[in-house]
Amino acid sequence: MRDLYQSIGLFVFSLILVVTIQLQNLPPEPTEEVRINRERDEIIVSYLFLKSDFLDQTILEDFLEKTLANSEEKPYLNDLLILLLGIEGKLEKAAPLLEKLSDLPKKQILAYSFGQSEIIPLNWEDVYPDGWVKAKLASLIYRRDNDDALYAESLVSIREYENLTHGFARINHAFQLMGLIGFIILIGMIFSRRYYRILGKPFFLLSPLYLPTSHFFRFSGLLLIGFILTGSLAQWLFGRLDQMAGMLTGYILFILLTYYLSKRTFFEHGQTKLLQTLQLDDLKMHFSYVWHIFKAVSVLVALYLSSLAISHTLGWPLDRFSLNSHYQNLLNQPISAALMFAMACILAPIFEEIVFRGMIQRALLGYGKPWVAILVSSLIFMIIHPMPQWPATLAVGLGLALVYQRSGNLLISIWTHAAWNGFMLILINLGIFP
Repeated sequence: MRDLYQSIGLFVFSLILVVTIQLQNLPPEPTEEVRINRERDEIIVSYLFLKSDFLDQTILEDFLEKTLANSEEKPYLNDLLILLLGIEGKLEKAAPLLEKLSDLPKKQILAYSFGQSEIIPLNWEDVYPDGWVKAKLASLIYRRDNDDALYAESLVSIREYENLTHGFARINHAFQLMGLIGFIILIGMIFSRRYYRILGKPFFLLSPLYLPTSHFFRFSGLLLIGFILTGSLAQWLFGRLDQMAGMLTGYILFILLTYYLSKRTFFEHGQTKLLQTLQLDDLKMHFSYVWHIFKAVSVLVALYLSSLAISHTLGWPLDRFSLNSHYQNLLNQPISAALMFAMACILAPIFEEIVFRGMIQRALLGYGKPWVAILVSSLIFMIIHPMPQWPATLAVGLGLALVYQRSGNLLISIWTHAAWNGFMLILINLGIFP
């Protein structure tokens, strides 16, 4: 009994330690300028989404009316709102905002663009940064000045931005459709009873991996402490000189330490015993797995979208944008991108599925019901990922745990995890942060 209490104490200490370190490593809060620019970008993208794929004029009008209603509280959006209203031919609604606009160069540019003034700043091209707003204003100005050559060039720039947004819109719609399919599959997974009727087998096919309670808490606690120690060691070795090398080194050290802990806790007779215990004797990829992997990824999309909605509703305070921007910067460098894909799509799926699903989840099955094993293993999985991503990571962990619990096939979970990570890295590389 004393050994059990010591193991529980170690596990609780490791949880507190990990949460403390995660809080210390949070990305800095965005500055007011960054927050405003991000909000402006979101409005532009939303407007272009509605323009690119719109079926009902009232949808766009409602969007503009909602943005207009916030103009008193958010005056920094007024120049953008004037532009959108002017493009849509609603100059009567834009006029009061134009009168109140305090930024004189922007006021003069907008007034000139829509024929409300004959004055335009000489350096008007320097007032707005490069982007859709600058390209759109340039096209309006060149059209008014009857400069056909520059007007044609500005239309090309506008088309580039709009085509990119249209592509994002199609990806977003495909993502939502896949999520809908995932919800349908998820409901079927939870409520289906066909295995009882047809095969006489229990709904969940996964068998427990029996382990003394004290061993489980000690292993989990040491695992979390090892996560902190290996990450800290890699950060000390590399600092900010090579962030990708530091991430990869820390992860490899964590894998080696976990292998040692696992061998002492779960496995006694080498690699063959490990594969047999994990039910990975057959590593062949069967064609039927492709359909199972597609269904599993759809379930992950459904749970991921649900986590975003719940986080937004509950006001999750931590922003994933800075973290995703950091990943995007690494993906823009060929060597870092190759290493990141190797780590995210090969190392992480194999290692994390073996540890969190193959060992921790199955060990938890020996102590209680499947939903307890699914939830607790997912929480431990969540805690070793960056804190801003916790709601989404928990949702993905729950999906992977449910897929493993339902199929009893760790290989399907590994391929699903690899497909999910690759999918998310591609979206981040494209600049889409879902």
